[in-house]
Amino acid sequence: MKNKTVLSLALSIAAVVLTQPLFAGVIPAHDIRITENSSTSLSATFDLAPVTVQNTASDRWTLTFSNTFTFGSFVLDLWAEPEDNTMTMANSVEGTGTNQLFIRSDILSGHTTVPDGTQFVENLSISGSQTSVGIRFFDNGDGARVPDSGSTSGLLFLTLITLVAVSRRRSAPRLA
Repeated sequence: MKNKTVLSLALSIAAVVLTQPLFAGVIPAHDIRITENSSTSLSATFDLAPVTVQNTASDRWTLTFSNTFTFGSFVLDLWAEPEDNTMTMANSVEGTGTNQLFIRSDILSGHTTVPDGTQFVENLSISGSQTSVGIRFFDNGDGARVPDSGSTSGLLFLTLITLVAVSRRRSAPRLA
């Protein structure tokens, strides 16, 4: 009986391990990660190598890849703005059939948005060979900021010292 239980468990584990890739979705051959740091700062990588980024306006950028790259035509305006509770503001990545991607942040999306880092797979041609690329967007630029506790404590302490000094000065007897 013990052998049947061990064999049954081993077969179950093997089935899970072998069938998981079938349900994992498309696994892209390449990876683009885009990170917005502020309304004028954005970085991007292609398979961990830096990509040329040009800031064209506030919340607007152009990513330029090798001349051997051709992206398909697509608009992904789905990544939610972290500070937007209505889930209607988004970040957009657009491919126009060239070696460039166009990024827009803080736009009104006509779709249901998804969280930062969600991957979308698009078509890419490199030197004429068709492949796929996973695109992820991370927005670090607009979220609510928490003040640095060190500087906040220092300002509070300075304010308290000033209040004590002013109150002592007011209560001190004046000599004529």
